[in-house]
Amino acid sequence: MAAAKSWSPSQEALSQTVNLLCVLRDPTNPQYLEAQRHLEAHEGDAQFLLSLAYVLARTTRDQVSDDVRQLGGLLLKNYVLRHAEAFVRGAGDLGAASDGAGSGGAEVRDYVKLHALIAARDGNQSVRNTAGILITTLATYTLRAGLPLGTAWPELFPALVEMLRGEQLPAIEGAFSSLTKILEDCGHDMRGDPSGYGPQALNQLVPIFPSFFGAEAPGIRAAAVRAMNLLVPLKPTQLIVNMDAFIQALATLKDDPSPGVRQGVCQALVALFKDGTDHLVSRLSEIMDFMLVKTQDHNENVAREACEFWSVFCDYYPSESQRRVSEALRRFLPRLVPVLLAGMVFSQEDRDAMEAEKADMLDSVPDRAEDLKPIRYQSRGGRGGGAGQGEGGVEDEDDEEDGEEDEGGMGSSGDEVEQWNLRRCSAATLDTIAEFYGPNVLLPILLPQLYAKLQQGSVWEREACILALGAVASCIDGMAEQLPQLFPFLLQQLDDKASMTTNPQLGCTVAWTLSRYSGWVLEQENDAAYLAPLVERLLGAMLYHHKKVQQAACSALATLEENAGLRFLPYLPHLLTFITQAFGRYQTRSLIVLLDTLGTLADAVKEGLADPKYTALFMPPLWAKWRALVDSDRVLLYLMECLTSLTTALGPAFQPWAAEAYARCLGLLRHMLAAEQMGQAPEKDFAVCALDLLTGMTESLGASFESLMPGSDLVLLLYGCMHDTSEEVRQSAFALLGDLAKACHVHLVPVLPTYLPVLIENLDPRAVSVCNNASWALGELTVRLGAEHMSPYIPAVMARLVPMARQRQEMNPYLAENTAITIGRLTKVCPAAVVATPGVGPEFVHAWCLSLQDVKHRGEKEHAFEGLCLLLQQNPSVLLPTAARASAPSPPPGSSSSCTSASSSSSSPNTFEAFAWAVASWYDNVQMQPDVPEALQHMFRVIFNYVRETVNSLPSRNWNEYLSSLDPQLVDYLVRFYDL
Repeated sequence: MAAAKSWSPSQEALSQTVNLLCVLRDPTNPQYLEAQRHLEAHEGDAQFLLSLAYVLARTTRDQVSDDVRQLGGLLLKNYVLRHAEAFVRGAGDLGAASDGAGSGGAEVRDYVKLHALIAARDGNQSVRNTAGILITTLATYTLRAGLPLGTAWPELFPALVEMLRGEQLPAIEGAFSSLTKILEDCGHDMRGDPSGYGPQALNQLVPIFPSFFGAEAPGIRAAAVRAMNLLVPLKPTQLIVNMDAFIQALATLKDDPSPGVRQGVCQALVALFKDGTDHLVSRLSEIMDFMLVKTQDHNENVAREACEFWSVFCDYYPSESQRRVSEALRRFLPRLVPVLLAGMVFSQEDRDAMEAEKADMLDSVPDRAEDLKPIRYQSRGGRGGGAGQGEGGVEDEDDEEDGEEDEGGMGSSGDEVEQWNLRRCSAATLDTIAEFYGPNVLLPILLPQLYAKLQQGSVWEREACILALGAVASCIDGMAEQLPQLFPFLLQQLDDKASMTTNPQLGCTVAWTLSRYSGWVLEQENDAAYLAPLVERLLGAMLYHHKKVQQAACSALATLEENAGLRFLPYLPHLLTFITQAFGRYQTRSLIVLLDTLGTLADAVKEGLADPKYTALFMPPLWAKWRALVDSDRVLLYLMECLTSLTTALGPAFQPWAAEAYARCLGLLRHMLAAEQMGQAPEKDFAVCALDLLTGMTESLGASFESLMPGSDLVLLLYGCMHDTSEEVRQSAFALLGDLAKACHVHLVPVLPTYLPVLIENLDPRAVSVCNNASWALGELTVRLGAEHMSPYIPAVMARLVPMARQRQEMNPYLAENTAITIGRLTKVCPAAVVATPGVGPEFVHAWCLSLQDVKHRGEKEHAFEGLCLLLQQNPSVLLPTAARASAPSPPPGSSSSCTSASSSSSSPNTFEAFAWAVASWYDNVQMQPDVPEALQHMFRVIFNYVRETVNSLPSRNWNEYLSSLDPQLVDYLVRFYDL
């Protein structure tokens, strides 16, 4: 072990490693590909890993350039990431190392750890930062492997603390760099360390960090404040005990000359308020005065960080102190609102930037490839009828895209406001305050200032006030009184070409603000006075020569379309004429937004768009773009997404373009699968988008889609996609499979023996959207193909679905409901096979009924309940009280079996009550009575009568007594509509 720690490479080995790194840092080097192959072949060799650590930590700038040393550390980090579990455990036997180094994984791991700490004190900042990343990676994956740092790496924190207590500035900076990264990435893991070492280390750091608040170097002061800020949410005991001392120490930095330190102080106060500490409540007045000053700091980073503070009042503070805190801010609003309005005005720097880019923003100038934001396509391939989703499917819990604001205001597409800056933060803060306090508190303070600026302010101040109007749209109850006056004014701003020439963002912001009030516009009865002029102005802005105004107008129009729905039908001829013109003018970024607008229009007016006179307007330019884009152009993703909406709206009218779209989609799938077979990493988004478009075509063309399939390899390609490692690809593949089952299931019969095992394997609730679509596709196959094809697979399918049904409370609610629908469809087609499944007893039926209560899709709900009733006809005793099951009479007429798998547990749930509530979910609130298909209604009556007769036959109970134990509202329903 000692020999390994003192190991150094031979001069020849060192030279080889350094030369390899020199080549790898330059992709244009002719030897780059050969160096890549050498790296892939030898990266796991012990000598190579040891050499990388040696280059990072033990070479000097005279020997090796700093960027080569940094690359060595990054390669080490990447290796650790790829082999994290084995590396941190010291497992495995790496390739032999020479010169006395052990070849075991433990020796290499310890050597890397030692040299990472050595490099953390290096004189070069990039080397120190790389060492900090490597240290954090090692610490994070050590904790994730369940190894306490106190035993797996006991030297780590003592070494970093020793560096802090030394006098060498690089070592202090390196320690802070490493510690802040560790606290960011695995601070919560340390707090939860069951060995106690993690909490002990956190407590040790609490008094150390503030000791650097008075350091001479501003970078050290800023790093110390940042490190303390990371400790706040971890709540180490020493911080809680010494909170007042920490706050007092922060106060000494409130006027620090370093912007980084002032920014850190603001971040600290925000973090403390988010944490809900009562230590700040007694200092509210002082803190609010300080933060108001810092919200106007000449450094925008400081001002933005201080601005974040005001939203904390509304979002984070605990309820027991809410009244005091909210009242303090309410009294402070007359001072705060003018500052927020000032923060929304573009700075001179922003104005200069807009002036410099004016020429590039003309729609006659192509967008530069480097200016285009990366596109992350999100699959639309959700399927299943749970929770009223219809064909929409499962919503991912981490999907935040729908909550983003769009062009023109807080979420503008303009470069000057894309980053989270003071302007956007001020607008978002005003939005939060508006939602929290409402119109009665905020508007009397805000509106007089807005009206004054709108009438007399500069074009820049006017634009900021219009942004503020959009930000307070949640105060619609108060704004409704102002909008008859403000609405014409806002429309006039889109006609003010002179002002828009000075400040193009004016057009963007007006469009965004108008879209925020689109709901109010649609509530007005006089479309000629409100909706029609709004559409006209937005269409005019769509063809304005400035790209960002075009994009904002398209986005606002999409919002209006979404809210208006079929009310947009009268505007289609005019709207489609403008869209057609835009196709001929727009550059890439504007085209992307235009495609979204057209797709949203299709979703809104549906088959109203299928009129041949409309398709003759928009399909030729759209299809010209389709043919012009190469398969690798990511704009194709947006075009296919638009086409997916259009196919649904056009239905059979899409037939003229179907064959070409079908062939291209198959080509994209073929390319992805072929690339994967060759060991490449293809772009999966194109395959996902192609699958979604095929799904849309299948759904819209129906049986005529079958004419596209003969001679094609769709079935084979779909099987490959169902096996893909990407969840998004599998999700969309199963959605397509379900729609193929609906449209042309005959083509799937020959491949069932290969398809169904893959479907069953993907009934895994850990991948929510994949599991949901696999379950839905399984149900569609079952109802189309029947018991002859599906019965052999019921045991394997139910072995997956029964646990999912019983664990509904731990599952995504949409998945739980869709699982219930699938079980119902399986039971409808193969009732005997389902009843014979182990675990299909009272607890299962109880959970199944609970999940069925919220299903909205009528057709799928009917299938599910038919299956439920068929199961209950064969095994009715699952509905009975536990004591009644043993003496239950024969099943009601029409059942083919009297078997029972009911549990005898006295703790069984009230399955009958769950079933009755499920039946009650058919109640129509409009008709004030159940809206149940007649055949299903009869099945309900038979089952209810069986339970009543069985309970009445018990010596110890009667039916009325049993009903008295149920919810009175449910009893009233059963008595009124089922004569029970």
